[in-house]
Amino acid sequence: MSPGPHQLARDAVPLIDPAPAIVVFPLDRARPGTREADLPRFGEPRWQLAALDHGESGRTMSINWEEFPSSLRAGFMRAGWAVINVPAPGVLLHRPGSSTRPRLSPGSLQRTFRAWRFFAGWLSGCQVCRLDQMDRRLLEEYPQALRDRGLGRAAVTLEMFT
Repeated sequence: MSPGPHQLARDAVPLIDPAPAIVVFPLDRARPGTREADLPRFGEPRWQLAALDHGESGRTMSINWEEFPSSLRAGFMRAGWAVINVPAPGVLLHRPGSSTRPRLSPGSLQRTFRAWRFFAGWLSGCQVCRLDQMDRRLLEEYPQALRDRGLGRAAVTLEMFT
């Protein structure tokens, strides 16, 4: 059994800081027949998420953290681990008409991390070295960067909420 993530606190908000050897997702969420030794570890530069897909596709679904700017990599890795492991809050799950699930599917995770990679590159170009350096102005400018990349209004909206 792997040790749990370290809990940090900043302004009374617990932050997630998994140890390098902790698994990216627990064995009970993996496809039957997966061995714990085959699960990705937090400290690895590439996380293979295919074992989260219980279908027969056998597709590779990995996130390569080395494609993220090095100064932002640790923050995005912690956020990625949280997205995989921390269920959506009940308030989102129990809204009238909500289709939100407690956890993202492997395909949704892959799309989310791809969107994050572009966002991280853009932030780095804006001289942001840590996620806590983002401010409202940057978040308001980002949709224009997506439009400049050639995305239409619907694609920008999808990218912003991925």
